[in-house]
Order: sequence, then structure tokens, then C-alpha cells
Amino acid sequence: MNRVPLKQIVLPLAASAGLCLAIAYFWPVDGLWLNLGTELIGILVTVWYVDWILDRHDESRWRSTDLLVNEQLKVALTDVVLAVRQGLQDLNILEDPELREDTNVLTTLVDQAAGYDVDRVRKQIDRVGSKGMEALGESVDRALESLARFFDRYSHRLNPETSTLVIRLERALNESKLPISVVREVDLSEVELDSPIRFSLEQGDDLWRGGLAIALADSFSLCTELNRHRSRAAA
Repeated sequence: MNRVPLKQIVLPLAASAGLCLAIAYFWPVDGLWLNLGTELIGILVTVWYVDWILDRHDESRWRSTDLLVNEQLKVALTDVVLAVRQGLQDLNILEDPELREDTNVLTTLVDQAAGYDVDRVRKQIDRVGSKGMEALGESVDRALESLARFFDRYSHRLNPETSTLVIRLERALNESKLPISVVREVDLSEVELDSPIRFSLEQGDDLWRGGLAIALADSFSLCTELNRHRSRAAA
């Protein structure tokens, strides 16, 4: 059952109680208005107390669900970071066998995303090369799928700030797909070395790679911000 907003009850009751007390002060009639005003105040206190009890009950009832949502958000963020890093071929954190079994590896992965600025991502994109763009594109698709699954299932339990950050992350990942598709279609190996066409393609390729670096660096930054927000909510 939907609850009526508290202010829609409190404000009329408070106004009515105040009016009754004011009338009782200027026009006492056998204590009628005074009794009515104090009765309304009693109702007001009761309504506030019942609303407080219901809020506490809701918090208790949904706490386990909110903890689950929080953990699933951590998993979704890790999927995003891991997928994009895999596409960029930088998975050194998983080389240690102990880290693979460590439950904190999820948080460690997301925390390390803070170090992925535009310059670092750009250097990794340059190492990937045009042929590696297909793998990077598939990685971004996997990241988007994981994020979409999480949002479809749990969006109704997210607060507005978290929802906004998730939407921004999804937008940043989507913005990386166009540069990836453009770079994948530019195969400079088939163009002659001194060809003006090659020079034009190289300039265009460089431009799109820069845009891709910005989009992916923004994605890493949003993952870190979401993880900090998630950690505060879990505390």
C-alpha cells in the first residue's frame, strides 16, 4: 500500500491545531477550542511516531536487499573495468595466482581504475593497434551488457545519485563504440607508405584514437566514483 507523504498530513494538522489554539486564546468557549487544539496536536504526534516506526520497518525489511544490490554493483563495476582492461591488454593485476582467489580483488580492480587517465589509456590504445580494435570493441560490448543487466534488475533500489552515475558510465562506454568502429575500419597496411591517402587516414586515425582515449578514461573515472559512492553506502 502506498503511504501518503507525511507533509500532506502534518501541515494541515499543524495549521488546524494552531488555528484552534489561537481561537481559544482570543475566544475561550468552555475550553472547546483548547481541547480541540490539544487533540489535534496529539494526533500530529501520533502520525509522526507511526511514520517513524514505518520508516524503521522499511529500512529493516530492505536492508538485506540493499546489501545485495551494493554487492552486485561492485561486481558490475568490476566486469566493466576488467573487460575494458582486457581489451586494452593490461591485466597484470591478475598475473598473481593469489589475487585471482582474493575476494578483495574486485575492489582492487575498481580502485586501480583511478590511475587510468587519458594519457595512459591513449598509450595502451596505441599498443593495441588497429587489428586489436575488434577485441576492444567486443570488450566494451561485454562491459555494457553487464552494466545493463545490473541496471535492469536493480534500478528501482538505487538512489538518484547512483542511478545518474550508472547512466553516465553507460553513456561513456557507448561514446567509445563509434571511435572503435572507425579505427577498426582503417587498415593502413593496405595503403602505400607515401600516399596522401595514408597521411589523411593517419590523421583521422589519430583523431579517433584521442576521442576513444577520452571516453574510456571517463569510464574508468566513473567506475572509481561509483565504487567510492557504493563503499560509503555500505558503511
